[in-house]
Amino acid sequence: IQNYSSLYTTHLTSTENLFKNLINMDLSINIINNWDLSNVTNANNMFNNNILLNQSLEDFDISNITTMIGILDNTGLSIQNYNKTLEGWYNQSNKNYDVIVGVKNLKYDDNAKIYRDLLISNYRWSFIGDIGPPEPFVCNRYARGIPLLFNSHNNYKQQSSRMRLAQRLRYNKNLR
Repeated sequence: IQNYSSLYTTHLTSTENLFKNLINMDLSINIINNWDLSNVTNANNMFNNNILLNQSLEDFDISNITTMIGILDNTGLSIQNYNKTLEGWYNQSNKNYDVIVGVKNLKYDDNAKIYRDLLISNYRWSFIGDIGPPEPFVCNRYARGIPLLFNSHNNYKQQSSRMRLAQRLRYNKNLR
């Protein structure tokens, strides 16, 4: 197929594996967003392993999709485009419950975490394989009665120096 914009998609119910493993085709999402995908229920592996795919799917019609297993696994979506996709999907007025979305190796940040979490809590969606922002956690160490916060992305030296500081403060406090 040379011209994807001319595809007749109105009666399409499955886009499973449609663009899977296409590593030498730069598919314009603007074309796909203009397709009538309102009858699609199965989008499993649609873009799986399409490493050139790096455009937001925020306007991708998900109104009748019930399964998206592997749809975005190992694609080239940047953090920004995955963020926009999550926000756009959440903001679409028609979407199904209990959708499983394959997003292996995609990353999102705090800007999209809320939309992802709302899709999970309000619509019971499941996202398989994506990577979110590091979660802060409280360690058991206290400096002057205040718990020390460490982010899981801090390197070992930073954590070690903070721990040594906390130990010194606790030691000095005990000397008084």
